[in-house]
Amino acid sequence: MNTQNGFTIVELVSTMVIITILASLALVGFSALKEGMRINSATKELHSLFHLAKLNAIRRRAPVAIAFTAGTGSSGRYVVFVDNGSSIKLLEASEDVIARGTMPDGVIMSDVSFASSAARFNTVGIPVASTGSVGINNGSNKYRRITLGAGGATQIELSSNNTNWRQ
Repeated sequence: MNTQNGFTIVELVSTMVIITILASLALVGFSALKEGMRINSATKELHSLFHLAKLNAIRRRAPVAIAFTAGTGSSGRYVVFVDNGSSIKLLEASEDVIARGTMPDGVIMSDVSFASSAARFNTVGIPVASTGSVGINNGSNKYRRITLGAGGATQIELSSNNTNWRQ
């Protein structure tokens, strides 16, 4: 009576194949989740910039601007600064920088509808002739738009086709 304990090679290979298939499915799902997290994070960051600029304008009793540069990843940039008024789009050496940053990899800042690609708040936190929006997307089917209204209120809108927007 020769009984051996253990697994056959067929059982081991079958188990390895199943584990490989499950791991590849999880990896695909994780990639999509990571992509969604990037655009959601960028949306929240841009939304908070408007509040940061508005509050700094009130606190400092000085105009504050957010200048946007459209682009993908680190080419998509923004800078929040105290604006001396001579050039809203350009950050000059005499102007104090409050915050600056770039879009995460895979996120495209594509639609900046502000005049001179910048939003500007006066000393009481009201937008100065600069209502508009900033649009970002992930290159496929996730679009986000942060809109600044005339009274200084911001709104985040979502779309899967860059045409039909919802809050």
